[in-house]
Amino acid sequence: MRKLAEFDYMLDSFDRDSTNLNQLRCDFVNKYTLSYIKNRMKLDDFVVGKGNKYSFCYQLEFNLAQLGSIRGSNSKKFGIYYSQEEKKYITTKAWARKNINESFSELKNAIIEIIKLGKKYSKDAIERIDSIPLTSIFKYKILSVYYPNNYLNIFSKNQLSYFLFQFYPECNFQKSTIFEMQKKLIEIKNTNKIVKDWTNIEYGNYLYYLFPKVKKLNTSDKPNQQKNNNFTLETPVNPEIYRYEYKKLYDNPIVIDVQTTNYSKPSKKTRSKYNKGKTNYLVKEQKNTKLGKVGERIVYNYEVRNLKKLGNLKVKWQSEVDDSLGYDILSYEKDGTPRYIEVKTTEQRKNNGELSFFISQNELEKAKALKNYWIYQVYFTVDKQPVIKQLKDPFKEDKSKLQPTLYLAHVKIKDKKN
Repeated sequence: MRKLAEFDYMLDSFDRDSTNLNQLRCDFVNKYTLSYIKNRMKLDDFVVGKGNKYSFCYQLEFNLAQLGSIRGSNSKKFGIYYSQEEKKYITTKAWARKNINESFSELKNAIIEIIKLGKKYSKDAIERIDSIPLTSIFKYKILSVYYPNNYLNIFSKNQLSYFLFQFYPECNFQKSTIFEMQKKLIEIKNTNKIVKDWTNIEYGNYLYYLFPKVKKLNTSDKPNQQKNNNFTLETPVNPEIYRYEYKKLYDNPIVIDVQTTNYSKPSKKTRSKYNKGKTNYLVKEQKNTKLGKVGERIVYNYEVRNLKKLGNLKVKWQSEVDDSLGYDILSYEKDGTPRYIEVKTTEQRKNNGELSFFISQNELEKAKALKNYWIYQVYFTVDKQPVIKQLKDPFKEDKSKLQPTLYLAHVKIKDKKN
């Protein structure tokens, strides 16, 4: 058996998007109340095929796709749909009645029953839901949207089997129902100290993130085939491992010289912004060794090109040999004066008139003690063009704000006039 905690290294790179997902779900549920479905929902408010992108079925399949996919089977899964090809409403055999209005009336009652029974969350209720002649992916998508704390947003038996195989490769869930398989996966969720507090929608999306090969399986709801013999164990690969690679584009960075300027006393609003620590992306990126190394290489190559005409002077990538020196790269001025460069790399940077970066106590001491100490902040434009902002001796004068966390440095800057 494998535990969910074994994959906790993937948590930092996973975007739960909880606010957006919950808003999508609430908007749908608040509109399609039991009263609305029973008394006000008309046929065209229900079916796909008539061009209504806010119909009950269209929203479940397309607008709420982030809350669980029910793609992979045709519109017959809804019981009634509109065929653009035949220019008429199509009713499946299970819902064929004397006329389309009668069929739709009974289908609405069935959906209302699914929602009412789903709230009970009992074995008897689930058995009654399973007996309703609608496809399982349709019924369980409804249950997941209305009751995200009880039901999982994975509706294909084949995919549920695949996920369970990732944790219990020795077990066979061939005879388990969709409800039983969902319940087993939710039990796995509840063993993880972090993930247990997520909604089942967030958790389901996390499983798809961990084991993306599941999407290659046949997701058709009929006959819900399980192909355990074809399942293989996946080892999730954190995209941060291979996300940052050195590219030829990086050999021509945009270089901007900046200088310190007076740092006025921050207002209460500004102080509040710093104190609340809302720049968590900086923490993550400073911890990202891969990104940091790419930034250092950009600066190293840039300095090497600059010193080609200076004879025997050679740039040294010091942090590759010793990371305790308080700077990353040793370069030189035209007159041979050493230039000590500390590289701070971030993925993107807001143009708010300051540089913000983390600096260790050792780096801060070296910045104050060494002559000609430089901060090179490397960041990337939206089209991946690297930018280097060069700042000399940022801590020689009282023009920076230090927060003892590490130290989160805010240095007021302006473009340097030549």
